[in-house]
Formats: sequence, C-alpha cells, structure tokens
Amino acid sequence: MNLDDPQDHRQLNISVENYLITEVVAVPLDFSIQNYLSMREQMGMFQADKVDSKQLEIISMGVTFSPIFATMNNPVINPYSVGYFLHILDEIGLIIKSHHNPIRKTYSGKSYLEFCKDWNNEHYQFIRGQEVKRISFVIVNLVQLLQKDVIKEARKALEEVVKYQTESKEKMEEILNE
Repeated sequence: MNLDDPQDHRQLNISVENYLITEVVAVPLDFSIQNYLSMREQMGMFQADKVDSKQLEIISMGVTFSPIFATMNNPVINPYSVGYFLHILDEIGLIIKSHHNPIRKTYSGKSYLEFCKDWNNEHYQFIRGQEVKRISFVIVNLVQLLQKDVIKEARKALEEVVKYQTESKEKMEEILNE
C-alpha cells in the first residue's frame, strides 16, 4: 500500500496473529554454537531475557544439519532463542544480507539482539505498520542445500521445464504458421 498515493485504496491488515520471518544463512557442517558464546552465555546469562541455552543448542543443531529449519507455530521454541541464535550468526557474518528481512529493517540494520530485548510475547508488537502477536521463523541453510544436491535437482527440474516450454512454443508456432 502506498500511503502517498490517493488512488491506492488497498486494505492493510494491521493486526497479524503469526508473522513469518525467513532468513537465509550459510552455516558450515562443523558449526558449534558453544564456540561463539561468551563464558556468561555458556552459563545461561544472556544479554536478553528469556533466551534458553538448551533451545539455543537445539536450534543450532537444527539449522546446521537441515536445509530448512522452521519454528512454524511451535509453542515450545521461543522467538527469543531463535532471535539470539540469529544475532550470533549475524555477528560472525553467516547471514546472507542481500535477502530482505523486515526485522533488520525495523531495527535499522541493528542485530537481532535489539529484537530479543524489545520483543514481548504477551503483547502485540509493532513491525512495519502491523501489530504482531507471534513470530515464526524459517531459516534456510545454503550449505545444506548444496551438500544434499538440492540445487542440482532444482537445476535439472528447471532444465526440463525450459525444454518443455521451448518445445511447446515451437509446436504452437508450427500450428499458427500452417
């Protein structure tokens, strides 16, 4: 919706029960979150409240060993721990920055640490003009996509589709030219 355009009459949904954030990362197969935690963080004392060190380890293993990790309405995994995990990945440069993310934009490019400190799961929060109750995360690990040959499979499927479209176009041109 363009608020500057008087002809734009689309409705903006201002209340969102479940907001989805997708992050694209490059986490290596030998990644261990413990190597990047301070002594205090290893003892469970984080800069943001409500971060659970056990969940942080589970999230880290989930992202490291799977191509796509999703919290999708999971009440057990809290957004604070996912946000803190992403904060650590952001600090060490493993988040692909070219991918648009409204949380990073909302917090003016600052790390997820600001999100973890400000987020309150009991109340609606304001993100990009919308009141958000809960956030679900999807984290795509490019390293796993490459390791499991998903990219190769996608390229093969794409080549088949392009071949089919080319053949269809040629047949259509033959029919029209007759």
